[in-house]
Amino acid sequence: MGERPSEELLKRIVDAVVRAVDPAKLERELEATLGAASTGDAPKAPKAGDDLLGRLVLCDVLDDSILGAAAGDKAYPLRVLMTHLGESLATDTGLAFACALNVYFRVAMDDEVKMRLGIEASRLYYRFALERTLESELVAQASLLLATLLSGELARLRFESVDAARVFDSMVHERAEDADPASAQIRAPVTFLCRVTATQLVRVRALVRT
Repeated sequence: MGERPSEELLKRIVDAVVRAVDPAKLERELEATLGAASTGDAPKAPKAGDDLLGRLVLCDVLDDSILGAAAGDKAYPLRVLMTHLGESLATDTGLAFACALNVYFRVAMDDEVKMRLGIEASRLYYRFALERTLESELVAQASLLLATLLSGELARLRFESVDAARVFDSMVHERAEDADPASAQIRAPVTFLCRVTATQLVRVRALVRT
């Protein structure tokens, strides 16, 4: 092994590194890395058009009222959800959820087909929220916003979340395969509900666990 550098030489090396660092770039990198830990707020979502990550989390589709929502704003839970999604694209469920949303919002298709895709996107959403262990309050708030956002792409149908429901109703709910058929208490939603806008009739019942 070579001779250990003297303290004076180490100090000169450190000084040289400090002089070579771009302070502005270092600040940006630290902000991106530390995010919520340094501010106590949700990490900033990628800006529209920045890169593929930004497109995957719909930064070029969602408007500034969502992307720039602050704590306390109505759209803030949706911003937090998309931020969590951007951090989880390396997971199978995160990537699948993001891809479902991208096909839903970017590909033109018949209402019936888009409705079916929206139901599957809601299934992936609840699976993602479970795997990410998102707080129940955040999920309940984000569900309302996501259902409304998805409904904006449909002409005659609309989605509704059933997060607030506590008692099973066969008119609007359907039990998931792993549900308890003898229980009337809803433990968790699995998909959104879909109604015909003009008549309020249920088009697709919400899948739930009892």
